[in-house]
Amino acid sequence: MPPVSLAAILSTARGALLAQQKGVTVAAHNIANANTEGFSRQRVVMKPEVPLRTPDGYLGRGVIAPAPERVRDLFLDENFRAQSGQLGGFSQTRDALRQIEGAVNELGDAGIGEGIDQFFSAWGDLANLPTSGAARTQVLGAAAELSRRFRNAADALAETGRSVQERMDAAVRRMNTLTVEIRDLNRQIQLVSSTGSAPDLEDARDRALDELSRLANVRVSRYQDGSVGVVLGGVMVADAVVARQFTLRTEGAGFGVGLVGETGTLPIRAGELEALGRFTQATLPGLEARLDTLVAAVVDEVNTRHAAGQTGPGGTTPGETGVFFFDSSPAGRTARGLALSSAVQANPGDIVTGAGTAGDAGIALAISRLRTARLAIGGGAPLTFGEYHASFVTDLGVQAQAADRSVSAFQTLVEQVDNQRASVKDVSIDEEMVALVRYQQAYAAAARIVTTADEMMDAVLQMVR
Repeated sequence: MPPVSLAAILSTARGALLAQQKGVTVAAHNIANANTEGFSRQRVVMKPEVPLRTPDGYLGRGVIAPAPERVRDLFLDENFRAQSGQLGGFSQTRDALRQIEGAVNELGDAGIGEGIDQFFSAWGDLANLPTSGAARTQVLGAAAELSRRFRNAADALAETGRSVQERMDAAVRRMNTLTVEIRDLNRQIQLVSSTGSAPDLEDARDRALDELSRLANVRVSRYQDGSVGVVLGGVMVADAVVARQFTLRTEGAGFGVGLVGETGTLPIRAGELEALGRFTQATLPGLEARLDTLVAAVVDEVNTRHAAGQTGPGGTTPGETGVFFFDSSPAGRTARGLALSSAVQANPGDIVTGAGTAGDAGIALAISRLRTARLAIGGGAPLTFGEYHASFVTDLGVQAQAADRSVSAFQTLVEQVDNQRASVKDVSIDEEMVALVRYQQAYAAAARIVTTADEMMDAVLQMVR
């Protein structure tokens, strides 16, 4: 075997010094970022230098330390993002339903159900005292109060709709920011991919991908140049070249998300935007329709009976038939527009109690009995007005509880997956301290090689003097 030159020994020692120095630097970087959110620990994977081929075989030439690598599990990342999107969707649904629950509060005497009871009870009192002006005033007051409670419920639903739209708008703006951020990070990572790696930039990109996945169900593809492509609804929305921008568009009765410069909306299947869009398109219109159905039934049933009687002596035109108690226009048959008819508003004497003769209370009694009458409201099963509204409130509560249970379930799943990710990527101070000691000892040994080579060089020089 040919003799090994002192230059080769020094070169081997130099490579070892640089490699161990890089190990110390990476360990120190890990320790410094132990509490940095989203940071993935890095490691130096040292490899033997390409050996020197000699007539007697291969001769080792030391060690090299390529660019540090991130410690990350891509499968856990994908799982986390899928579960996080589900959690984000159910969280938004739960919050929106809770907002409605808080507004449409049936506790105590402030709810619509109590207002319905008071309204028909006032008609019962009028049936007992058909000539009493105070009883007529009580009916008007109960009708006005019922109208106010329905209007408050409608306003609460509308306010929830505006709140959900604002959340969607904020989420869309955030998506626009994230796609640009991912594109720019892709470009920076591409610049160094041919010569090394950029773990910190990749961490920043993964944080953006995590956040984007909570908003919508994106699919991430990874490329050999280190960049990634983000696909949403079959459309590439971000890579190293493009960063598509999104906009809020009307879809059905609510809103959806579309791409700027294109028509239509994207088929988002999960995430906060999917849940918020579905709430505006289906859930909220369904709740509004049920309230309007109840109001329309009350207006129709009361007006039918009221119009069958005749105004009494105090009416604008005594003996007149066909007078409605409630406004029967399309707007008047909604929760927001429930109001008295113009005739009753102008003259409380036009409130019909019977067949037009003084003391006749047949109509008032018939209207008061609507309180317990079972009707096929909206074409459904026979229910009283109170039972129909109670079912509305119950269904709302059931939906909120179901969303809350789903949030709890997916919160547990997200935490489990995140803990698994953390066990892979998070920094362990103890491990890094051990690595520091190992690198330090290896560095000291490499330095000793340099000293030994220097002593050998001095010996050679002494021999030739």
